[in-house]
Amino acid sequence: TSISNERLIDLDTDPAQRIQREIDRFFDPIITERLMAAGLKHRRAILLYGPAGTGKTSLVRGMFPSMMAYNAVVLLEPDISAVISRIIPAIRLTDTQRPVVLIFDEFHSVISHSMARVLQLLDGLQSPEHMMFIGTTNYINRVPKHLRARPSRFSLTLEIDKLPRSARVQFAASKYSMLDMELIEQLVDLTDTLALDYLEEVCRLSLTGDSIGEIEARLAAIDTRDAVMRANEEDKEDEEEW
Repeated sequence: TSISNERLIDLDTDPAQRIQREIDRFFDPIITERLMAAGLKHRRAILLYGPAGTGKTSLVRGMFPSMMAYNAVVLLEPDISAVISRIIPAIRLTDTQRPVVLIFDEFHSVISHSMARVLQLLDGLQSPEHMMFIGTTNYINRVPKHLRARPSRFSLTLEIDKLPRSARVQFAASKYSMLDMELIEQLVDLTDTLALDYLEEVCRLSLTGDSIGEIEARLAAIDTRDAVMRANEEDKEDEEEW
């Protein structure tokens, strides 16, 4: 698949290292041979979950170069029916063992309308060999337990917490290397309690000429808006109780 020109960031965190180990094991030819000799499918699935803005998607994107170094076919948000009926069969016509990596953001939305096909991919009798499946979700409870809690379906289910400050600095410095490091650290501190998207946005604002003062004013307006929204939601809940 083609990848946008957006810079890919390899974050050095414990979750990133665990994910990378899973990927390396999947592509290890010795492990592949052992599995197949034992009559087991060469297949691995990873599910990442946690609140919005904790860097789940960035973690996965950071793995793209290593996947492509293994000559994998990487498919982002593919149509599952097409994967089963057309895409993988077409790949297998010319290469019976080429690894295929399927990546689904907002995985809970995918299974809401394609549960049977997801199960068919993950552990069906005719599920494809040499396939890695990676899903991310902000709402782990929307992924049924019978799907997420079975090792035969997801070999790794990993909660992704908020990135530590050092990783946020690394993320911004790698992606926005044209910004001064002192400024980057200020922007990281300004967005410490906010999702990673906010750090990206304030870096973009700095690139377009906003001063620290202007950025602080924008963030204050966001805090005020969010506080009003929370108050309105609480009022609505009180009304419903009455």
